[in-house]
Amino acid sequence: MNQPPYIYSGAISDNSILEVYVGDEPSKIISVEGEKRFWYAISPTKDVEITLIKDDGSKEIIEEIDHEELQSK
Repeated sequence: MNQPPYIYSGAISDNSILEVYVGDEPSKIISVEGEKRFWYAISPTKDVEITLIKDDGSKEIIEEIDHEELQSK
């Protein structure tokens, strides 16, 4: 997506992840088929920082993925 609003999303494979933040806003987390979980958020801002909050209180920042580079391969 190259124009606002921007949709951010991903799968959650680590059961210790309790929350996902897109910038300062919490994302929605949905559970499907047993233990599978996904998160998504809609933001007016492009290239915001994605932060995972784990059950021990630690934070992990997801690095940016260059989608254009992936498409060219």
